[in-house]
Amino acid sequence: MLIIEDIANAFFVSSLTSISDDFYRCEATYSSTVREVLIDNSQLENINSIIRSEDLSYDVSIKYKNETIIRWAQESITSDVCREIEEQLQFLEDNPSLETCIKIHKTKAVEKNNKTHIFVLKSFIEGPLSEPDLEFIKFLQFFDLSKVIIFKIWDENIEFGTENIRFEHISSTSNHVINSSLRESTITKRNKSCHFTNDSQYKFLPEDFKLIRPAPDPIISNKFNRLMLAFILIYLCDYSEIVDKDEPYLDYKMKGYRLISNRIEIDSLDSSCADELYGIYEWVYNQGNFVDKVGLAKNIISIHMAGDDFNTLSNGALRSIESGYDIYLKENVKQYIEIKNKISEMLISQADKASEITKNMLATLKTSFWSLVSFFITVILVKVVSAKSDDGIISGEIVIMMIIFLVFSFIYHWLSECEVDEEKNRLFERYTTIKDRYRDLLNEDDLNKIIDTEALKSKDDCYIQRRRKIYRRVWLSFNIIMLLVVLGMYFYKTPSIFESATATVKKHIPELSKSEKNLINKDSKKQN
Repeated sequence: MLIIEDIANAFFVSSLTSISDDFYRCEATYSSTVREVLIDNSQLENINSIIRSEDLSYDVSIKYKNETIIRWAQESITSDVCREIEEQLQFLEDNPSLETCIKIHKTKAVEKNNKTHIFVLKSFIEGPLSEPDLEFIKFLQFFDLSKVIIFKIWDENIEFGTENIRFEHISSTSNHVINSSLRESTITKRNKSCHFTNDSQYKFLPEDFKLIRPAPDPIISNKFNRLMLAFILIYLCDYSEIVDKDEPYLDYKMKGYRLISNRIEIDSLDSSCADELYGIYEWVYNQGNFVDKVGLAKNIISIHMAGDDFNTLSNGALRSIESGYDIYLKENVKQYIEIKNKISEMLISQADKASEITKNMLATLKTSFWSLVSFFITVILVKVVSAKSDDGIISGEIVIMMIIFLVFSFIYHWLSECEVDEEKNRLFERYTTIKDRYRDLLNEDDLNKIIDTEALKSKDDCYIQRRRKIYRRVWLSFNIIMLLVVLGMYFYKTPSIFESATATVKKHIPELSKSEKNLINKDSKKQN
């Protein structure tokens, strides 16, 4: 209030006649009997500097007999104003009684700094805070709810408010931070099980009106408690709507063990049960499985109410809800364990499939190995039976056939590698499918802990890559050895088997004497 007096007294010595302080501006009227115009330019400059620093603006008008004789805005106040006033006073009687009207506008401060100003707290309480609660809500819509809303008080050094709406002295330099992600998360949860018709208009939370420091006047306390209760009902009921009429009311429906349906005027809400309901709201939204908890809360609330009015809610409803939830958890812990075991079995089964993928590759390797070995052995046996004297065991045709077999072996190996990659991708997709299948049954954090898809994929991928690397080396080594053996046998021409046998016989049978040879020849002739 002192800043307004300073503005008025910068022109004349004045006394306050009336003042009103509302949401959008503060308007004060001062009366004075003018004998001399004295404008303190340095004082005005200091006032203007303070006003500008708070993103406020003001204008001044001087009236004589209810008629404005001169008016100017803050930006146009100069040393020439004194001369203009004196010129106007020349046409008036001596020592005229004048009225100085000062208006300080607050809208710019709301838009730029998310704050507004209260110059006279008492006037503000008796004025806008005494109006219908919905008017206060409509004014708060102009603020950015992702930041703390600040009301700067000029005439009293007090501090009170909620976590998100603060009332503090103009000299306070506190730095306020709000968790905007928590706000969005809470609204998202509400929209899963509750329908609020005015969601696009009023994006407030119950904690926006939960006083953490007591207000200096019961008017403020009652208003905040009523609004807190209204939004608690909005966040707990299945359906709710704020109807803006001459007497705004809240229409709500809650489906528990029985249907609760009612319509209550917001300004006449009895907030005696507000703390109990706030505890329930906080328990539902701040921890655990929201969907299960809000359903349980609705059922038990409907049991603890005598009628459709929440004022009939009995004490201890929160304790009953917590006890009911404990029983609910015990009944479902067996099901939870069964689900967890089933997931574990499925994951173990999938891990076994990672082993089967590489086993198929090993089977392919064995098939290729025995095919080449069989071919090689068959060639050797055929050569032994035929026992040609002019050729080696391995001919050029055999080498060509062996090379063709090796080419097909490498093609077979490439196809096996492709099959392994395809089966591996299918295996990894199954992990994601399993996780998505249980997403609606388990908490997201718990599900991530049970089915860590990235860790599982990484582990199986390392296993598959290690096994396929070993098989690839064995396959490659075997084919190279086979090729080298065949080529070696081809280029090293061995003597024929018949020649080898004859030489062996000659070596072991002794030479016949000359007489024995003649005797053999005579016998041959007689037979002829």
